[in-house]
Amino acid sequence: MRFDGIEKTGEDSGFITVDIVARRLHVSRRTIYEWVSQRRIPFYKIGGTLVRFRPDEIEIWTKEKSRPIKEFGAKKLLESEVL
Repeated sequence: MRFDGIEKTGEDSGFITVDIVARRLHVSRRTIYEWVSQRRIPFYKIGGTLVRFRPDEIEIWTKEKSRPIKEFGAKKLLESEVL
C-alpha cells in the first residue's frame, strides 16, 4: 500500500521508491541505481531485488552531502552607490 509515495509494509515505518528519490533529488533513476551499486546512498533491498529507501535516511544523507554555496568575488555595495 502507498500513501504519499511511502510504502507501508506491516509494522515497518515506510520506504520510498527509486522514482521518488530521483524526483526529490532532481536526478535520473539511472543515477540513483548507479549510486546504489556504488553504495553511495543508503538503501535497502527487499526480497533480494526491490531497492527501497527510508525518507529520513535520505534527508540526512542529502544534508551531509550538500555544500554551502560560496560567494566568489561578491562585492557588497553601499546604499549610496546604488542610489
